Amino acid sequence: MRPFQASPMWRSALAYASPNLNELRVMHNAVFGTDFQLSEGLGDNLEGILNECLALGIPLLDHSLHTLVVTLGPHGALLITKLCSESYFPTGQDSIPMGKPRAMYYPVPKPGKIVSVSGAGD
Repeated sequence: MRPFQASPMWRSALAYASPNLNELRVMHNAVFGTDFQLSEGLGDNLEGILNECLALGIPLLDHSLHTLVVTLGPHGALLITKLCSESYFPTGQDSIPMGKPRAMYYPVPKPGKIVSVSGAGD
């Protein structure tokens, strides 16, 4: 999170970021000079977590970033982007068709039947 705290130069060099919820809060606070605190008691309230991510993430899309992948631990991930729905993930100096912010939630897939735990920690 130091690039966000140290200098505004990140705006010309950064297009993607994949923070967790707390890192997203730090990014938001650094960019906007706020002291946004996460809501109390989010716990496993998925709707609250997703709303918090959107409130913090969408404003960052107006500051050079065009895509955020917010990691949500056991809840999965939330993709927030301004890329048009038909566009691929560009790299380098590709032209980037932008649209309105949109978000897609990706839950963690439920595991199938566990046959053996041998090697599970490897």
